[in-house]
Order: sequence, then structure tokens, then C-alpha cells
Amino acid sequence: MPLFSVQGAVAPGRRVALTGDDAHHLAGVLRVRVGEVVRLAAGDLLWSARVESVARREVVVRVEGVVEPGWRPVRRLHLYAAVVKGRAMERVVAHASELGACDLTPILTDHTVVRPTPGRVGRWRAVAAAAQRQCGRPEPLAIHPVAPLTACLADLAGGLVAHPGAPPLALAGGGGVVRVVVGPEGGLSDPEVAALTDSGATPFGLAGWTLRAPTAAAAAVAVVQAAVEGQAGATEGATPATEGR
Repeated sequence: MPLFSVQGAVAPGRRVALTGDDAHHLAGVLRVRVGEVVRLAAGDLLWSARVESVARREVVVRVEGVVEPGWRPVRRLHLYAAVVKGRAMERVVAHASELGACDLTPILTDHTVVRPTPGRVGRWRAVAAAAQRQCGRPEPLAIHPVAPLTACLADLAGGLVAHPGAPPLALAGGGGVVRVVVGPEGGLSDPEVAALTDSGATPFGLAGWTLRAPTAAAAAVAVVQAAVEGQAGATEGATPATEGR
């Protein structure tokens, strides 16, 4: 079922006009018909809406009700991913979105070889929006401004750093945002790893082989999400000490 992001208040019975690229996709690509159902993403909610009229430049839908997404992250995951060349960074953005990261800060590191333009950041946001439509998440991945890694150190106390040769992930319990750093092709420099460790971040290893940056970012997000889900499941399944007495 197609998904489209909308701005402003959404409520049952409200009519919403989809225009621009959304209207083109619905009318010209999907060839949607009156009476068909689409999904709208507004805020952190998904809504079902039924098509009332179809024109080349505008498709009008009427909101029917809230739809519960198939999955929500247990904890907010913020990925700090080193900027890599061209389409590779677009893959980082798409994979992070599909795997449930909530925020992405592109970072500049000692081994970063490209400096993105504002237009490139806009392109990443478009990729995040497309990934949102594909995977059906209520909120798009938030792309933050590009920042040097050194400017992020204070926020990374208690965070995690994907680093070859480090021990397997040992995720601390509790709630709050999980912050994960992934380096560029060539990895983080030794001084950067030392600075992150000194700030309170913990390195963890992924596969035994050397991974390309988009693969490393996807693997890091997936490993951390699995650990968070495992902790949550263990907590929910634990029997209180007083139960049964």
C-alpha cells in the first residue's frame, strides 16, 4: 500500500490534497483509482485514507483512521556516519532508514575525502523520504547538518563505535538514545578512536572481514537494533522476584 508524508493536522474525515510528485506517482505511475486506500504519514502516526478524486496534478483523499505500524524501535538510534563518496552515502541513508535509525548525522573524519554541498544534503533527505515510503515507517529518518567528528564528541559519551578488531557489542541497559559511530572507507584514525574512547564511547566489532562503509553502517544499525530488541524482550519476559510468593 503506497505511503505519503503530509504536513499539518490529520484527523478522521479530513480531506487531504496530494500534489506535485505525490500526485504524479499516484495518478501517473500507480494509476490509483477512486475508492482505493493509501497510507499517510503525519507526525509519528500512520493513517489510512481513501481516494476520492484523481487528477493529473492533484489526488484528494479522505482520512479514515490510524493504522498501527508493524514495528516501532524500542529506543531511538542516532547514527553518526562518516561521509563517503556519491551513491555510497545514499546507500548509508537508505539502509539506516529501513533498519529503523531515527537520526543520522553525517560526520567529517580524518579519512573523509569528500565535503558535501548543501545540494547533496538535500539529496540525502530525498533518499530518506523514498526509503520511508518503501518501508512504511511513520517518521522519516532525520538528517542533521554535516559536522566534524570532533564537534560531536560531547554527545557521544556512552555511545558506541563500530571498529575493526574491537570486542563484540556489549550494550548497556536502560533507556534513552543509542548513539552509534561508523567511520569512512579506511576507518577512523587511531587518534579519533582514542578521542571517542576518552569521551566515554565504547568500540565494538562487526564481521571478521573488512566492510565497505555502507555495509558497515547497515551492519552496525542492525546489530544494535537486535541487541536493544533482545534486552527489551528479556525485560518483558523476566519474572519479578516477588511474583508467586
